[in-house]
Amino acid sequence: AFQRLDTFQNDIHFAKNQPIGASVSFYMDVDNIEDLYNRLKSENLEITELKTAWYGVLEFYLKDLNGYILGFAQPA
Repeated sequence: AFQRLDTFQNDIHFAKNQPIGASVSFYMDVDNIEDLYNRLKSENLEITELKTAWYGVLEFYLKDLNGYILGFAQPA
């Protein structure tokens, strides 16, 4: 899927000041997203809030230790 840079940076607060050129973001469908979210949040990673997006999925993003932005989603 494609997403405009301005909306991506608006949705993911830690991407706001990060220069993004040609890039890949990983977006994964998972089961038990709330458990995964709580486990990862306890690791002190940069992480967005768990929320239902306008397109009907429960999702969150995190910045991994290498600086990659990873998205996790589950149908709402």
